[in-house]
Amino acid sequence: MQPLAANMRPPAAVLRSGGMLHCYNMETQQDFLKGPGEAETAIMEACGKRGFELKWRGKVPHKSIARSTFRVGYDFRLE
Repeated sequence: MQPLAANMRPPAAVLRSGGMLHCYNMETQQDFLKGPGEAETAIMEACGKRGFELKWRGKVPHKSIARSTFRVGYDFRLE
């Protein structure tokens, strides 16, 4: 699986200001408990100097997809 920053570069490059994407990532239980820190850092790297808003949706669905691994949802909007 590619790092989240690599996956966010193409959409961040073409998304207009005010545009929104719904995106998903896989995280372990330990990463999930830390909150959106890794995703926020990765998206910041992908956006460069453009501002963004990240809303962390949490586990989607609310059960694991593998042992201690969850699919996590985000709403990503460029400012």
